[in-house]
Amino acid sequence: MSTRDRLLSPLLAQLRRNVPADPVPQALVTAFTAEQLDPELFSPELLRRVPLERLQATVDALRERHGAVRGVRRQRELYLVQFAQGAEPVWAETTPDGRLTSLVTGPGALTARRGGVPSQTRIVVPSAPPRGAGNCAPSHAAAAPEPPEQPPAPSVQPTPTPPPTPSRTPQAT
Repeated sequence: MSTRDRLLSPLLAQLRRNVPADPVPQALVTAFTAEQLDPELFSPELLRRVPLERLQATVDALRERHGAVRGVRRQRELYLVQFAQGAEPVWAETTPDGRLTSLVTGPGALTARRGGVPSQTRIVVPSAPPRGAGNCAPSHAAAAPEPPEQPPAPSVQPTPTPPPTPSRTPQAT
């Protein structure tokens, strides 16, 4: 053993003891390898938000798409569940005893990472106006609103303004 390793080994051992193990990867491996999900794997709060049947359908769909689970690794704030054919980003949180309190897979994991679990609020996007042929936009004249009605003309005629008088100063050309 080198001097450097001999001097650093007590420090490294102390650091390893003080850093608690992350329970999320083990919980994800358990969830993605189980044939039937156990409700004890999830917190009651998560099961109130998402029924166990929906969690089971999500896990089954990912296994069907990617194959068997090979492992889970931390990737910044997310976890990457590695399957036999591909990987899937997952945002998950657990209680200290290892019960999942949040589980979001796929593109939703990126959203959950930035601002918490995505809400179930539905966003309604107004429909776009119909497009013309090819890449052309529809005519603006067809989309322009009707002009407002003009008020009735007053009975008194306004006096016309006189035309401007030509200036006597030389003009620049």
